[in-house]
Amino acid sequence: MKPPFYNTYSGRSILILAKFMKTVVLILVCCVAATAQPTADDIRKVLQPSNDVPIPAAIRDKLPGAADIRAFLVLPNGDSVVVYDTVRDKADTADFMDNQPHIVFIRAGEVIFDTGSTANSGPVRFHGMATIPESSTSVVIGFAFTLGVNGAETIFVFVGQEGQNYKVIGTLKGAQAQLRFSYNQPGHFEIWTADGQYNHDPEKQCVWCPKYYKITSYSLQAGSLQQLRVLRSSRAYQPDTFSASPFVVVKSTHPTIGAASQDLVLKPPPQCITCTNIIVRGRLAQVLKISECNGASGMTCQIQFTDGAHLPSRIQVQQLDTNGRVIGSKFLPYPDLKPGEKGHATFPTGSAATIALVAEWKGHWRSSY
Repeated sequence: MKPPFYNTYSGRSILILAKFMKTVVLILVCCVAATAQPTADDIRKVLQPSNDVPIPAAIRDKLPGAADIRAFLVLPNGDSVVVYDTVRDKADTADFMDNQPHIVFIRAGEVIFDTGSTANSGPVRFHGMATIPESSTSVVIGFAFTLGVNGAETIFVFVGQEGQNYKVIGTLKGAQAQLRFSYNQPGHFEIWTADGQYNHDPEKQCVWCPKYYKITSYSLQAGSLQQLRVLRSSRAYQPDTFSASPFVVVKSTHPTIGAASQDLVLKPPPQCITCTNIIVRGRLAQVLKISECNGASGMTCQIQFTDGAHLPSRIQVQQLDTNGRVIGSKFLPYPDLKPGEKGHATFPTGSAATIALVAEWKGHWRSSY
């Protein structure tokens, strides 16, 4: 007796089906192998510090001195990186004074490398980390820490791999600093550090007041840092915009790339005793020109939007005290200008030592008169 369904498939059909299933299995194996390979996104990471970052319990057990997990990253090679604080920095306390942040690398559940911030003085706070490309296939992990009660000093710690081991390949320190790198240019980065007060009047100088910047370029060569060149900015910048983001990814590591996205500081003419410094924030600095300021109604200046510019809907004027704190805010009344067209605006300075202009990008021009 023939088995049930014997005539359903011929011997030829069974052979074809077997070959088809083999092909499917091979495709599935190839797909699994492909997904196991690290992608570009696997090694492109910029992490900001957080609190109580969740990590596997097996790793947490290896860190008895950790009071607060600030960052956690699994590298493409399967190793893990943990940054932790030794004290919990509670609000309105001086707990951070005794903090000793740690950088820990873990492999197969065991700690294989453990180092501190390398800072010789404190207090120290973890400020961020990033994977910086050393080559097309390898990365160096950069860690940023702020120093001092006001956090105005920054130290960068670079950890690289030597064989199967990790080591600190260098440290760099600067005031209110920012590291810029590009995934399109492995092995190169630059550090921007504050390099002198913008205002020569001692009464108008402060830690977070506008400063000129020094731009130092480096290369990563044979597991070490090599300085390439040093340039200095021709204009001043607001330090907090740099310090707030210790790592920035740019399209190119040429020093002028990305500079335009930072704040522009304009100094009033000396004959205008009622005028103040003007900080033009971020994207607005690229499209707004301010000139010919005078003391009419406090401070009135000529304004012009550059040709072809995408225009803001409104501009907010933040009034800042001598320490850079916002003490008031109003919208700037100015005419509905076309790109390239000139007009005048009277800036509501009040009692501010400096004003900052922040654009609102929500469609067409909105009157603030």
